[in-house]
Amino acid sequence: MKINRFLPLITPLFAYGLLEMFFIWPSLLYAAALLGVIFFFFTAWQFAKNSAFDEKWWNIIILPSLFFLGSISFSIFVSGASLAQLLFFINLIFLHLYFRSIYYLSGKKHMEDSYSLENLSAYGNFLSFYFISSAIFGLQSYLHIAVWNLMVLLLAVIGLTIYQVIWANRINLKIGFFYILLSAI
Repeated sequence: MKINRFLPLITPLFAYGLLEMFFIWPSLLYAAALLGVIFFFFTAWQFAKNSAFDEKWWNIIILPSLFFLGSISFSIFVSGASLAQLLFFINLIFLHLYFRSIYYLSGKKHMEDSYSLENLSAYGNFLSFYFISSAIFGLQSYLHIAVWNLMVLLLAVIGLTIYQVIWANRINLKIGFFYILLSAI
């Protein structure tokens, strides 16, 4: 479909627009986060139609959603406006590289040339985990929430991150499920 050609450009620009909208009007935090994740669902579904990702198209959504939500949550605790803008620009560049890699891989029947996806997955998961865990511990110190409540959220983020790494590196899920549980604990 012709729209797939432009999705690696449209999706990051839409996410950047949502981040800028959130920056100008902070009360739109939840709307920007929800719209961004919904648009990632649409983009992943478009790439998955008639491609090698047919049965597991939801795996494409994990990394950009975590990175986008991590950028939003980390930008809340950033003190300077220029640092928040730099974070939004990094989010734009990363999402473009990720969706461009997915676009090129979706045209192939086998994912043997997925080294760029593996690298993007490794670096992106590291940054998204850093952003989200920093925001979680920032919430703990700012709102005085019990640590064990936030650990449940962090456990879910760790599980999704490990699962995405296992998917990107094409590791068998039956073998990798043990590592997901072990790493999350």
